[in-house]
Amino acid sequence: MTCNTWNKKTKTFSSTITALQNDMQYLQQSIKTEGESYRNNCSTLMTDVSLYIHNYTILQQLVTDEKVVTNTLQHNLSILQQKMHTFRAFTVQNTKAFSNVPRGQTLVFDSVYTNKGQRYDPHSGVFTADVAGWYMFLFTIRVRYYSHLCATNLLKNGNGVVIGLSMSGTKFHQHSSESNFAIIHLNIDDKVWLTMAHMTDKPVPLMIYLVFRDI
Repeated sequence: MTCNTWNKKTKTFSSTITALQNDMQYLQQSIKTEGESYRNNCSTLMTDVSLYIHNYTILQQLVTDEKVVTNTLQHNLSILQQKMHTFRAFTVQNTKAFSNVPRGQTLVFDSVYTNKGQRYDPHSGVFTADVAGWYMFLFTIRVRYYSHLCATNLLKNGNGVVIGLSMSGTKFHQHSSESNFAIIHLNIDDKVWLTMAHMTDKPVPLMIYLVFRDI
């Protein structure tokens, strides 16, 4: 083998070694880059998983809260439906004649015959609505003899609705009986009651007082 031939083979071998070294460096750099990318992807994935778990926990709580709210609404709706299908009615009467009742005083009746729904308070004489709707109130006034005048006022939340007026005759046993009624809309907690009006002069009425809703 000549010297030139040897030198050529040596250069070729050196070039091959250099190429292999370059390839190795490139491979190491690629592995390093890919490793960093993999670690970054893993970190991002872990963050996404944590966020997913957090959101899932929130969603579970929202579902639980929604179930609670739904159950509460269904319960309240059931109560409201029951109330709406419950008849409201009362009939009351005074067994003894009222006498010299001051103007504006609420009339409280001592005999309660019907109080369906228990919305009439026999202690205060006030009816309180627990369901919104249309109600009819009817009251009757009976005034004894000897020119007695009786005026009553049906109030809703303190505001006059209708007046009942009756006056007896001038002779013994000339009684007078008059009725009046009102159809009014009541919201929940609206109150209705009957009072003596300002035109009353020595009133001695006997009254019957009724109410029912959903007419």
